[in-house]
Amino acid sequence: MDDLYQDPIDVVVTDGAVVLFGPGSLSGAFTPDAAEQTARALLEAAEQARAARH
Repeated sequence: MDDLYQDPIDVVVTDGAVVLFGPGSLSGAFTPDAAEQTARALLEAAEQARAARH
């Protein structure tokens, strides 16, 4: 995988939306519910990826 980032994304709230920025060209705006579901999925995937490395 060429685009494996070590820096976390920036997250802000704008007009009731959860907005993600970078690194790279990563960006997006989510409803609070979608952001929460995404956060849970990211945590689960991070745990799986970390376990796969050991």
